Amino acid sequence: MFSMTGIGRASIRGITCEVRSTNHRYLEVNLRLPAELEEMSEEIRAIVRRHCQRGSVSVTIHLDDRYLPLSLNKPRLKKYISLFTEIKRDFPISGDLTLSDLLALPGLFTIEPEAKKGLFQKAKEATILACQRLRAMRKEEGENLLKDFLKRLKRINLLIREIKNRIPRRLKEKKEAMIKRFRELNTSWPENRIQEEVTILADRTDVSEELTRLASHSRLFSRALHKKETSGRKLEFILQEMLRESETLSAKARDFLIAKEVIEIKEEIEKMREQVRNVE
Repeated sequence: MFSMTGIGRASIRGITCEVRSTNHRYLEVNLRLPAELEEMSEEIRAIVRRHCQRGSVSVTIHLDDRYLPLSLNKPRLKKYISLFTEIKRDFPISGDLTLSDLLALPGLFTIEPEAKKGLFQKAKEATILACQRLRAMRKEEGENLLKDFLKRLKRINLLIREIKNRIPRRLKEKKEAMIKRFRELNTSWPENRIQEEVTILADRTDVSEELTRLASHSRLFSRALHKKETSGRKLEFILQEMLRESETLSAKARDFLIAKEVIEIKEEIEKMREQVRNVE
């Protein structure tokens, strides 16, 4: 199991890559790259997709200028100086060309193809390493989530068993109370008629079917947790079904102790639903 929250950072010879992720319904990749690496945007997105299936992922890459393999574009510099000289000659413009003026001109410094290839390779390696570290952190957080899910699931299963054990006695008591009441109100009814009416009314408060379905969903959730690649969306769907059954239980159970235990089941499910939104 993997969480969708984490951070990974890696530095390789003047290039630092930081990858952060938070929970998101789908995979969303946001990049902040220096101009020298903008050509790599699709390749970096592909690296992220290989390491993350879901989540909002932000990738930031910094270049240390000391390691930037810049070369002076001498032909362009000569052209700029030539144009400046021509402007001074042909137009009444005062002032001298300074180094600051030259540095502000576009395209004065370039990266040679071979040097650019090496720069891209370092950026790629830094991104892969940062994503691997992010993945490791997401796995660690996912293992913590798994422990929490198993603990809450164990409590839910215990409450289901307690309610199941209480149902037969509770139904018997309810039937006896209803039979007594029917006899008091309908003295002319035959015994078999009273028994039929009591059975119909008792069935309306019998939560055995809901408990069986809830227990089945609980087992399904447990199996999904232990799969090699756990799906957060599937877990969320199962929890929705568990909550729906517990809502029906809550509406039908006219017993204080059962209602109290159902409330606790719902609380555990709600806590898991909050956590499962962070599962990849």
